[in-house]
Amino acid sequence: MTARQRAMISWFGIRGIGSVYYLLFAIRHGVTGALAQQLITFTLVTVAASIVVHGVSVTPLMRRYVSAGPQRSEVTPALAKGADGAVPLQTSAANA
Repeated sequence: MTARQRAMISWFGIRGIGSVYYLLFAIRHGVTGALAQQLITFTLVTVAASIVVHGVSVTPLMRRYVSAGPQRSEVTPALAKGADGAVPLQTSAANA
């Protein structure tokens, strides 16, 4: 996996469900009362803000990612070789 791919996954990766999971874990293990209410509020606001920020940023970041084209390390041997394992000949428009 390339650095660009890791960056995209880290930005758009699943975080909201993790936040809810840890919130519920804390509540099931004894957090109650005012602290529980504060954690619920904080978690839900954070998840909502994350949805908005990721929703706003997805189009420009994906445009930038696609326009940069594949990095050399993103081309796997399976893509570079034919089904029989042979590297296909490259033809130019002049030869076609």
